[in-house]
Amino acid sequence: MLTHKIAYQIVTGLAYLHKKNIIFCDLKSDNILVWSLDVKEHINIKLSDYGISRQSFHEGALGVEGTPGYQAPEIRPRIVYDEKVDMFSYGMVLYELLSGQRPVLGQHQFQIAKKLSKGIRPVLGQPEEVQLYRMQALMMEWWDTKPETRPLAISVVGQMKDPTFATFMY
Repeated sequence: MLTHKIAYQIVTGLAYLHKKNIIFCDLKSDNILVWSLDVKEHINIKLSDYGISRQSFHEGALGVEGTPGYQAPEIRPRIVYDEKVDMFSYGMVLYELLSGQRPVLGQHQFQIAKKLSKGIRPVLGQPEEVQLYRMQALMMEWWDTKPETRPLAISVVGQMKDPTFATFMY
């Protein structure tokens, strides 16, 4: 399935960056290059625009970068963060892959940040309407306001390799 292939390659790219202690900081659909949309063809996904990426040290990283609507709620001035900010953004990208819509929570950056910090997220649909239920379940984990509870990219790569991961729920 195309959605699964794209999601898998994105998280594989994030796992590679995180292994090299790089935090992408601006994961969004605009920074994902897709080289084929044919389900039968090999999909080749590339992450682009590393302009605000950060080297992660033992304590984490500092800086207020990212795109409103995709940016993790813990990215604030003088707050140290780690690679879990990318996983929050990955959840927003998954929302976009599953719904076909950008995650819109408001018009202004402050309004969006306030909603995200309160745990407000875009609505994908009722659980019984969502066919890729395992992907939606992970998306909800990545949206957690507590970064320490978000799964790491490398652990998700293993889960997504499982042939049953992309099964439909009817």
